[in-house]
Amino acid sequence: MKNVKLLILYFFILILSGCDTEGEYTDAGYTSFEVKIEWQADADVVYKMTFNNDTIKQKTGIIVPIEQTSGILRVYRNNETSPELEKEVAIENGVVLSLIQLPGSAISFSPTEDEKDPSESSRIKVRFFYNGIEGIGNSAKVDIFTSTDLRTWDSVGSITLEEGKLSSYVELNLNHFFPASTRSAYFCCDITDLATGVMVAQHTRRAGLITFGSSSFDSVTGFKAINKFATCQMAAPSTYRFDYVFGTAWGK
Repeated sequence: MKNVKLLILYFFILILSGCDTEGEYTDAGYTSFEVKIEWQADADVVYKMTFNNDTIKQKTGIIVPIEQTSGILRVYRNNETSPELEKEVAIENGVVLSLIQLPGSAISFSPTEDEKDPSESSRIKVRFFYNGIEGIGNSAKVDIFTSTDLRTWDSVGSITLEEGKLSSYVELNLNHFFPASTRSAYFCCDITDLATGVMVAQHTRRAGLITFGSSSFDSVTGFKAINKFATCQMAAPSTYRFDYVFGTAWGK
């Protein structure tokens, strides 16, 4: 009966307004929120999500009484009866909860909510992950270098990766060489297996190339990143490049 009343209210609001707006839900005594799967490695898997046992639709979200500020989020894999993810979550009107499913891992929350934007639009924050890469065990050190001519390099950052987990963010500056140079900068990496100490990739051989979406150029301000956040996956051996898989654009 509760679900029927909510459904009737939902369509009543649509008829009156012709659109979904956060303010109208709030005025009616209800609030809405969304759960979004940002990226999943197992593309053939279908996930079902519920909030306090009510189904959440990925594109339209769910509406709940405005006084409700938390509840149990469950995510089921391929119609299994036991949830792959079950957690109490805090909600507020219009919030979007982000999930990600990495290779060989269960679906989990994408830890981006508390990350501050880069200091300016010429910069982008990049994070990395890997799974099942030959020559690399449970953890790896990634040293990042940048160049415009692929001959002279500047060190710009270092980070440690754990297999099957998202790393923290590294902020890269697309204007590292601007205005002295107006050529696009490349970002390549030394990658070292921490268990053996063996360096499996070297930036001087153009290995570990990071791709993070496109950029634009202005002769006055230099380069501007389209994305402010990017998530990259380490590819198979030979180049060990980091391929862009998804991101968040500036303005969002």
